[in-house]
Amino acid sequence: MLINQPLQGWLDHLRYIFPIKALVHVGAGNGQRANYYAEWDVPCALLIEAEEGLYKRLASVAQTQNGWSAHKELISDKESEKTFFLASNPNEHGVIPPKNLTCLWRNLNTQEQRQLRTTTLESVFNSQSTLLDPINWCFIDCLPALPVIQGAGKFITNLDVIIARAILNAERCSEIGATKQELDAFLAAHGFQCVALEEERQPTLGSLLYIRDWKDKYQISHTQLETITLEKSNLLKALDEHEKLVAERDVQLEQLTFSYNKKVKQFYLLRQKLEDSDTDKEEAIKQVEMLTAQLDSITGEKISLAESRDQHAMLSADRQVQLEQLTSSCDEQTKQAQVLRQQLEAITEEKARLLESRDQHVKLASERQAEMSVLIAEVQEAAEQRSCSELQIADLEQSHHLLSDEMLRAEAQIDLIKDLLLRE
Repeated sequence: MLINQPLQGWLDHLRYIFPIKALVHVGAGNGQRANYYAEWDVPCALLIEAEEGLYKRLASVAQTQNGWSAHKELISDKESEKTFFLASNPNEHGVIPPKNLTCLWRNLNTQEQRQLRTTTLESVFNSQSTLLDPINWCFIDCLPALPVIQGAGKFITNLDVIIARAILNAERCSEIGATKQELDAFLAAHGFQCVALEEERQPTLGSLLYIRDWKDKYQISHTQLETITLEKSNLLKALDEHEKLVAERDVQLEQLTFSYNKKVKQFYLLRQKLEDSDTDKEEAIKQVEMLTAQLDSITGEKISLAESRDQHAMLSADRQVQLEQLTSSCDEQTKQAQVLRQQLEAITEEKARLLESRDQHVKLASERQAEMSVLIAEVQEAAEQRSCSELQIADLEQSHHLLSDEMLRAEAQIDLIKDLLLRE
C-alpha cells in the first residue's frame, strides 16, 4: 500500500540514482515548477503548455536557461482535432469538460472552448535534432495523463522516471485515461512501478511517481548480451572455415600454377622440336593441340579458383567487419550491463533507506497518535471534571439563592416583630 507523502524527498534521492540527462514537462503552466529544475541544474528541458496565456510566461522562463525550450502544443496519443476547455480553476484547463469534474470541484465551470490540433510526444522528440542525450525524466501535470504517455512511442524505453497527475479514487470520479489504475496497468507493461504518491488539496487527485524496474531491464540487456556472444561465436566459426577454405584454394592455385608453368615449358619445347624437325610434325601438332587444350582448361580453372578465392576473401573481410561490430556492441552491452548492475545496487540501497525512513515515520506517526489519544482522553476527563464543577457551582448558587431568600424572610419577620413590640 502506498503512503501519502511529499514527492520532493523522493525526487532529491532519485536525481542521484537516475541523473537527469533531459526532461519533458507536459502541462508546465506558467513555469513555476521550473524553479526546481534550475536548482537541479537540468541541462535540457522541454516545457510544453497548450494555453496561450500561460505559454507566453512559460517561454520567458525558458529563455533564461541554456538548453531549455518552450512549446505551445496540445499533447495526446495521436494527431487530431480536440476541444480544449478553459476552466474557472486554471489547474483544470484541458480536454476534459469541467462539468465532468464537478464531482471533485463543486463550483467548477467552463469559461471558454477552443479547437486545437493535437500532436504526440514522439513527434516533439523527433523534431528536437539538437538533443545531445535522450530524455529520461517525464512530468505530466495534466488530465488525462495516459494518452500523453502513450504518445511517447519508442521513446518510452529511454525514460527512467515518470511523474503523472491522476485521479486516485476511480469510484469518486472515473474519467477515461485519467485514473491511477489505468496508468498502473499501462506502465507496468513497460517495466515501470509506482513507488509513491502525493495527494492534492482535493484528496481524490494526486501525483504518482513511477520508476523503471531495472531488474527487468538488466535481464533484457543480459539476454541481448548472450545473443550477441552467440552470434560472435558463430561468426568466428564461419570466419575460421572461410580462412581454411581460402588456404585450400591458395594451395590448389599454387598447384595449378605449377602445372600450368610445366605445361607451358613442354609446349615451348615441342614447338622448338617442331621447328627443328619435320619428321614428327603431325604427332607434335597433336601434342601441341592437346597441351593447348590442357593449358586452356588449367587457365579456366585457375581463373575460377582465383575468383572463388577473391569471393571468399571478400566474404572473410565482411565477416571480419561484422565481427568487429559485434565485438564493439558486445563491449558496449557489457559496459551497459555493469552500469545497470551498479544502478540496481544503488536503487536497492536507496530503496532500503527509504523503506527504513518510511518505517520510522510510520512509527513516529503511531507514537504521535498514541500521545494524541492520551491528550484527548485527558481533555475529555478535564471536560467531565469541569462539567461536574459547573454542576456543583450551580448547586451552590441555588443554595445561596435559597439562603438569601430565607434571610430576607427572616429579616421581614424580625421587622414585623419589631413593629409589634413598638406598638405594644
